[in-house]
Amino acid sequence: MRRSFCCLLLALLAMPAFAAFDVGELMGELARHRGGRAKFVEKKTIALLDQPLMSPAR
Repeated sequence: MRRSFCCLLLALLAMPAFAAFDVGELMGELARHRGGRAKFVEKKTIALLDQPLMSPAR
């Protein structure tokens, strides 16, 4: 019960911040960051194989 109350209180305090951030600001922030890179490894599990298939990180 106490945890729910704290979450509700935090959500109510954050609402003005959400209201101030509109689509125009979002698009402006996205335009500032031209791109990015991320490394990841894809892991696929196939029932016929003993081990999962892993794609190389790029």
